[in-house]
Amino acid sequence: MTNNNAQSNPQQEDQANPFIPISKEMVASNIPVRPNDSYKGDYGRVLCIGGRAEMAGAISLAASAALYSGAGLVTVATDPKNFQTVHQTALEVMCLDWTDKDQVRQKLQASDTILIGPGLGRNQHAQDLLDLVLSHTNDQQNLVIDADGLYLLSQYDVSQIKLPEKTILTPHPGEWKNLTGLDLASSSWQESSDWQKKIGALLVLKQSRTQVYTNDQVYQNTAGNPAMAVGGMGDTLAGIITGLLGQYPDFETACLTGVFIHSYIADQLATRSYLVLPSSIIPEIPACMKAFVQVKQGQDQVE
Repeated sequence: MTNNNAQSNPQQEDQANPFIPISKEMVASNIPVRPNDSYKGDYGRVLCIGGRAEMAGAISLAASAALYSGAGLVTVATDPKNFQTVHQTALEVMCLDWTDKDQVRQKLQASDTILIGPGLGRNQHAQDLLDLVLSHTNDQQNLVIDADGLYLLSQYDVSQIKLPEKTILTPHPGEWKNLTGLDLASSSWQESSDWQKKIGALLVLKQSRTQVYTNDQVYQNTAGNPAMAVGGMGDTLAGIITGLLGQYPDFETACLTGVFIHSYIADQLATRSYLVLPSSIIPEIPACMKAFVQVKQGQDQVE
């Protein structure tokens, strides 16, 4: 029987779509195994910037997700009113006052991965912080722009701005439309790919089956479920990706792994829960990564 009320999606119906599936096997084959002589400096120095006074949860989720994903050192630049919330979420995360621009600049220069956007806000202070990041991040550093950071980025001419070489954008459909004018319900994957190349950043396009666009390939997540439709899920994804970037030699592989693990854990939780909270995903990350290491080492099979 034909459902005349069904709405078509060109991204799904385009028979020529070239999406490579992001699979369990792909993640297991690329998961990093920690050598015995490791120390915290081997696994990334992360700076997360965000969290206006009423949005402490967003930056706390992102920072704790980065920590639980294995980042060696995680610092949050946020409103001082949020310090207690951040420390209650994860004692291991350090905090600094985001109004101290000299201190933020110094930490930017000392970090190999920067995340900006969760709970950042859209006022002049937030814009100044994004400008500071864009002017002090180099091509050897990883930069993840999420949430309010994407809104502020949309105020620029994104086709003209020069982003650092290893930049990742993580928009949901509304944020992508703000950036490009593209409506995912009526545009093709090729149009998204063309815009990704024009912007010059790796694109994580969040949706029911999240898509990842690089300069050479396009990928589609094979995990994810409707129980994930809750606030804070994107902050957690951005944090996971951020935490993995300092652990992989290739930033694209780190990003693909983060996209999959985030949804894979949620799929496991959704088998016994109607709703999956972002805060319930975070503590499961280390065990999930360990399971994939064991698969890589031939000690187990992917379930």
